[in-house]
Amino acid sequence: GYRVLHDPAAVVGHHYEFSRNPAKPYLLERNRLMNLLLLPERRTRLLLLPPTVVVEAGVLLVSVRDGWAAQKVAGWRWRVRNRRVLADRRRDIQAVRVVSDADLAHLFRGPLDPPSGLGPAVPALVSRLLAQYWAWVRRWL
Repeated sequence: GYRVLHDPAAVVGHHYEFSRNPAKPYLLERNRLMNLLLLPERRTRLLLLPPTVVVEAGVLLVSVRDGWAAQKVAGWRWRVRNRRVLADRRRDIQAVRVVSDADLAHLFRGPLDPPSGLGPAVPALVSRLLAQYWAWVRRWL
């Protein structure tokens, strides 16, 4: 029942240390997958499916290279094991939505490039292609 406000001038600082929790890559993957499933409307998820599959494949390759593939796959396994609970939670969340993805879409934009130390760098071409795809998706929401 709270009203969500957006302040584009807001700056948030977050001190982040992966080394403090060895399960951090697993938790990030699990929570990211959960958010992808629970929050967007069905139409948005379908429109974002192609680049999501491509990005997942790329991140899997990076996880193999960097030694955290087992944690990434554990996030997928968690998602499958908890599919019924997540489906119920998704229904609950979607039932109380008051703002559509179309109304929020203008807030989401690139580039897709995590800060140094918080994830692998995204090649500029990939970031540009994803930004163009998102611009196309916004028109269809």
